[in-house]
Order: sequence, then structure tokens, then C-alpha cells
Amino acid sequence: MLRRRIIAITCSVATFLALGMAFGTYGVSTSSMTPTVAPNEAVLANHWSYQLSTKSLSPFVVRSFVPHHSLWQWSYPQRGDVVVFAFPGYRDEVSPQHAEVWLKRVVACAGDTVTIRGDSLIVNNTCVRTLPRRSITPGGEAYITFPKGALFTLRNYGPLRVPQRGDTLRLDATTAWEAWATFIAREHHSVNANGHTIDGAPASHYVVERDYAFCLGDNDAESIDSRVIGPIAYENIFGRLTAVLRWPFQSAEPQS
Repeated sequence: MLRRRIIAITCSVATFLALGMAFGTYGVSTSSMTPTVAPNEAVLANHWSYQLSTKSLSPFVVRSFVPHHSLWQWSYPQRGDVVVFAFPGYRDEVSPQHAEVWLKRVVACAGDTVTIRGDSLIVNNTCVRTLPRRSITPGGEAYITFPKGALFTLRNYGPLRVPQRGDTLRLDATTAWEAWATFIAREHHSVNANGHTIDGAPASHYVVERDYAFCLGDNDAESIDSRVIGPIAYENIFGRLTAVLRWPFQSAEPQS
């Protein structure tokens, strides 16, 4: 009898810990994902949808303090997935000033070509979504969007091929170096855009080492997303939306 009780308790504790590692709750403070998720709501994300990572192995009580590192990837985000990912930093930042978790929707995957023209989101020459109408276009958008120097705006964006492992980026002009220097540095290289070197060696091209997704907020008019911060490496996407928790919630991990 005692042995059965010990086994039952052990199994219960193991199940509780497994669920605590597999799922995480995140508070949303902005309107970037309305109407899917409203401000002050929370989401439940499955941390084991795509990969095993340091966050998916961490108990929920300490997860906020654990940096994200991908350990084993077995699946990849698909178009339409609402995902949580480690914020990579703004366009010209190699790494973020603060560790944050963001929630966005994948609209294009590695190798896709994404274009936005007015209210139309176009992927691989097919209109896949009509964006909410936007009455006012803020000034200066062309100087904050990714990649630097392309002068895209939030509603006149692309075409941009979402980087895929094995793609070759031509670095045959100063503008190309300005556009891609931070992206290359995020792939763990030392880049001198003025000297046109990568890891100390002269370079005229760069071969992409990771696969990426292009992510937008459902309320794109109020969203900072891949149009500004750039594409998101698959390995930085560590969870997929499972459910929206409809009650006031505040998280230790900020999201946009």
C-alpha cells in the first residue's frame, strides 16, 4: 500500500512538473494582437510545439530569469501560427537591451517572399490577408523599417525574401552592408560594415546560417513586428499559442 502511494505521489509530481515545463502563461499589455488577444489578457503557450529549449526545461517559477537557448528542434512554425519568441532587439541592435518575450503571428516562412501594398498582405504573389484599414501613416517610417536603407514603410513594404538557410546575401555595395550587418552579427559573427569584413576577413557575400519567419501583429496598425525588428530565427520561437485566458493578468515577462 505504501509503495503504491509513493508511486502515485511520484507520478503526480512528475506530471505537474512536466506540464509546468511544457506550458507557460504570458500577459499581453498592448493591442498589437487584437482582436485575437486584447490588452490585459493572457495566453497559454505550448513550449514543446517546435523544440526543446532552456525555457521549456525550466520550471515556471524561475522561467522568467532563464535566457532562451534552443537545444533540439523537431518542428517548425507554419504560416498562421501565433507564436511566442525571444525578442531579438530592434533593427540596429545585435542583442536586446532587455530580455523580453513577444507574441505575434507568423505570416511568412523561410524562403517565402512577403509584400505589403496598402491593405493587402501578399505572400509569394498571392494575397493572403486584408489588413485593417489605417487612416494615418506616421512620418519617418521609411527610416525605421527593416532592412536599413530599403526605405520600406509599414503599408508599402517589400518585396522581401524571408531569409532561409543557404541563401546568399550579396554584399557588393555599402548599402548592402548597412542593410544586413546587424542581421549577420545576430548569427554570431563579428561584422565591420565600414571595412566590409566578417570575422576579420574581407567578404563580398554571406551565406545565411538559419531559417527565419516573418511575423506581424494581427492589429498591424498598432504593432511593432518584423517590419521593424526584422525576421525571427526559428530557433528563437519557443512556443505556440494554445489558448487565450480571458481574465486580467500581469506577467513578469513583458510582451509586445
